[in-house]
Amino acid sequence: MRRAVLTACFLLTACGLAEAQHKIPPVPETAHAPVVLSSGLKYIDFKVGTGVPAVKGRMVRIAFIGWVSKTQLMFDFRDAPSPLAFRLGTPDPNVIAGLNQGVSGMRVGGKRRLIVPAKLGHGAKGTKLIAPNSELTYDVELVSVARPGV
Repeated sequence: MRRAVLTACFLLTACGLAEAQHKIPPVPETAHAPVVLSSGLKYIDFKVGTGVPAVKGRMVRIAFIGWVSKTQLMFDFRDAPSPLAFRLGTPDPNVIAGLNQGVSGMRVGGKRRLIVPAKLGHGAKGTKLIAPNSELTYDVELVSVARPGV
């Protein structure tokens, strides 16, 4: 009986820790002031990179974690070994407009939080994991920027 109680306590604790890891982490005290763009996209630089800048037309590669802001449900992630690649400033069916806008101006090595309004995310349509009209939060790291023409 005692072993069953200990096992149950361990599992509940482990589940609580696993759940906590999937919630949106607090903004670090060292983060820069928030910036709000005219599109409604908000970003907060955690770390300004020192590498090549992300500019329109270049292929960028990002590592990220994405959450539904209201529920804090983590719905997607890419780590640095297998980053998401896309041409910045070019419509891409696999990249929401908020990510495309939010990465612009970063430099390689930079880390940024993006708060994406629904109209720059999945809008009124939503997805299987994202309710319609949901604001999204992404923590993004710019992994690389390709040379022009690449």
